[in-house]
Amino acid sequence: MSADQFAMEPAATLDGLTAAAGDRLGACAQGLPAIPAGTYTAAFATALTTTLTGHLAAVGTQAATGAATAAESVAVTESNESTAATILST
Repeated sequence: MSADQFAMEPAATLDGLTAAAGDRLGACAQGLPAIPAGTYTAAFATALTTTLTGHLAAVGTQAATGAATAAESVAVTESNESTAATILST
């Protein structure tokens, strides 16, 4: 594949990564919905809430990390593309 066939649009990519992180962080900020717990399901609802709370925290951490590193990732990829285009064009 030639360098001109694989090219990243830096601004659009960064916008997309930032938007995706924002969506995930927004969803995490809403928290978990109320899980119904009746006489027979209370133990299950408690275990489910505990498990989902941990996963929600992990998703929030990953989204925050992704948002923080998006600009660096795009810049590094853009630099690599530029280098590859120079090497492949000679």
